[in-house]
Amino acid sequence: MARHGIVMTTNASIISSSVSISNFIIIIIIIIIIIIIIIIIIIIIIIIITITITIIIIIIKIIIIIIINIIIMIINVI
Repeated sequence: MARHGIVMTTNASIISSSVSISNFIIIIIIIIIIIIIIIIIIIIIIIIITITITIIIIIIKIIIIIIINIIIMIINVI
């Protein structure tokens, strides 16, 4: 009986350790997925910021060109 009990406890400990290892692997996978998602979000935010900055710069250049043209037209009229 004693040997049977020892075998049962060793089997139980092996099963519990394998379960904890699989849980650990699942946690690592979840952490990796979260990190990848955060990196993707940061990249998207950077792309959006650069696009908006370039659009703002283009709009400012267009406005400056229009103002310069208006000034040149006024000077030509005078």
